[in-house]
Amino acid sequence: MRVLLRLPTRVAITVAVVAAVSAWLCAPMAQSAQGSAQAAWLAAGAVLTAVAVGLPLLEQYKARRQRDRLADQAVRTEQQVLVAVQDTLDPFVNLLGRITTASTPEVREPLRAAAVIGLLEAGAQLMGPRLTGLERVRVSFYELDPGPPRCLRPSPFSVGRAMPPTQVFTEGTVLGDGALGLVERGGHRFVADVEAQPPPGWTSTEHDYRTFIAASVGTEAARYGMLTVDAQTPGDLGVSDIPFVRFLAGLLAAALGA
Repeated sequence: MRVLLRLPTRVAITVAVVAAVSAWLCAPMAQSAQGSAQAAWLAAGAVLTAVAVGLPLLEQYKARRQRDRLADQAVRTEQQVLVAVQDTLDPFVNLLGRITTASTPEVREPLRAAAVIGLLEAGAQLMGPRLTGLERVRVSFYELDPGPPRCLRPSPFSVGRAMPPTQVFTEGTVLGDGALGLVERGGHRFVADVEAQPPPGWTSTEHDYRTFIAASVGTEAARYGMLTVDAQTPGDLGVSDIPFVRFLAGLLAAALGA
């Protein structure tokens, strides 16, 4: 039985087919034999029939057991992720509560600054474990400057790689109008590789990253800027990261609007 459990699926199917054919051949052999030979052929046919019928059932059992094992593993992984997110974002949630209860702007503004940097650090920690050293992700916040001209300026808050962002997205330029439009719409953008699919107005010499996700930071009543996550290697960010970046942008808007 243990041997059958360890058989690869293709081998098991082959064995089952051979057993079924052999069992069918045993019937005429048993009819032409007598005595102990006939009994041996009948026994062999019974065993082969059992193998032919049992192996497919055994494969179904193995497949079901594998599905159950993967489901259990997925549940454990999801629980671990939820715990990590909760532990990482707890300080930010506490700061948000202090911001909403602050009585004066002098008390509120330092708390907002601490909330912004704390949230960016949380984002880098949760998205960055798969990357190390200079290849890690960078999480940045661009503040909306009403101007004129309107622009998105990199705030002092940037977490990840040592080099902070320097690009200013200015109204009246192709790249600036695109970024400002994203903020106005409350939208987001993911570019898998800026060299393969550069945004309109993109100048590669002004950027030290190859892939990014950008999301508007704002509420229905106000727009505050843009949150970006970038990395230096295509493939470090993917479509599956977009919901989390938008989630971070929503939390950031809550802190800035409190």
